[in-house]
Amino acid sequence: MHADHEIRRYEDVQFPYSTHLSQNLEFMAHWHHEIELILVLEGQVTMGVNQQEFLLTAGDIGVSASQDIHYYSRCGKSKLILLIFRPELVPVSAGWVLHPQESSPRVFRDPQAADRMVAIHREFTAREQDWKPAVLGHTAVLSCLIGRALFPVPALAAPSLQRQRMQKALDYLETHFREDLTLEQVASQVALSRWAFSHQFSPTVGTHFRAYLNGLRVREARRLLSDPARKVIDVALESGFNSLRSFNRAFKEQTNTTPRPTVFGA
Repeated sequence: MHADHEIRRYEDVQFPYSTHLSQNLEFMAHWHHEIELILVLEGQVTMGVNQQEFLLTAGDIGVSASQDIHYYSRCGKSKLILLIFRPELVPVSAGWVLHPQESSPRVFRDPQAADRMVAIHREFTAREQDWKPAVLGHTAVLSCLIGRALFPVPALAAPSLQRQRMQKALDYLETHFREDLTLEQVASQVALSRWAFSHQFSPTVGTHFRAYLNGLRVREARRLLSDPARKVIDVALESGFNSLRSFNRAFKEQTNTTPRPTVFGA
């Protein structure tokens, strides 16, 4: 699991595009400048985008536009294709890419669009002659299908102040999660009262403040535990927990396992 303002790295900086075949996807709330698309092949997954939550089943396509705050929650076993790419790889005439309607639905079904996503993943995996132009061609058609299905009228307004505040809050948490943070402290960073921040935070990230903060700390702990020389108590304190007891409890809640060195990678 992961959460932050994600700055992605690509194998080829001139071709900022990646595809993944994922099982049982679960990912904490985050945002980035890339477009992110998922095609559910088997099972189902919950996707949250900008305070909306959708249950996707086999054949559904989920769309996270650039700068959308989004997350995924596991609903049993699932298999899906995930595409992530920079907006500039899509023809600029696709208005939704630059100005998506913030409250528009983010899920649709279209066999032609699904076929394009499968073809993109196949091209990306096989990497045969001229695979990059093939990927871009499929992506251009896919973009048109997304625009017609979800964004018939591109938005003209900038992202809402509420979404900007939540993006800032996620960035602040990513930087300061090791500190002894309170909900009030983070709320003050985005000029909101404790009540208003809590009211906006949970629907946006899919969980309450303390669980999200613990998720960031547990993610860091999993990274540190990849070093067998580290003691569990030291990892707990370096990750932001104030006691071994609270660390063990949060770790168990987040991973359904107990913390041990060498078991978990970064």
